[in-house]
Amino acid sequence: DRRFPACRTCGVTAREYSKVSLSVAAVIERIRKMEAGGIIEQYTVILNQQKLGNDVSALMEVSLEHPKYYDDFIEKIKSLEEIEDCYYVTGDYDFMLKISTCSSKTLEYLHRTVKGIQEVHKQGITVLLVEQNAKMALSIADRAYVLETGHITMSGDAKELLNNEQVKKAYLGL
Repeated sequence: DRRFPACRTCGVTAREYSKVSLSVAAVIERIRKMEAGGIIEQYTVILNQQKLGNDVSALMEVSLEHPKYYDDFIEKIKSLEEIEDCYYVTGDYDFMLKISTCSSKTLEYLHRTVKGIQEVHKQGITVLLVEQNAKMALSIADRAYVLETGHITMSGDAKELLNNEQVKKAYLGL
């Protein structure tokens, strides 16, 4: 059953799956069996954050005072709708929060909110630019990195990159 991905929400129809030498009925039956057997656990919708008005994406690293606070921390951040994902990580921090929000002002508010959670020992923020509002992000960041195909092609002071002719042409539409 690894010959085709089971994905109903990505626009691929059972008829298109039948190109793997199976009838449409056989494809549907295999998908149902994989769902029943727990092989397919869920279907996922990926939202375009920019079209939802969220022009700022950020990662926030959070370290808690003690592991006994992990469950309480998770419960507290569940109510913050700007937090898309929460990952447990190793290293200097305990969690990495993926954030999408509408402005730098709401990011600052969220930062203060997380910082104010009693169990939080330390935190840090990295602003991500993923085909979103580069001009706004560079205007609020201290340092920036330009990634192309996964490689850093430029880095430096965010204000300097904001005025860099290559950056203006490629990312700011100027």
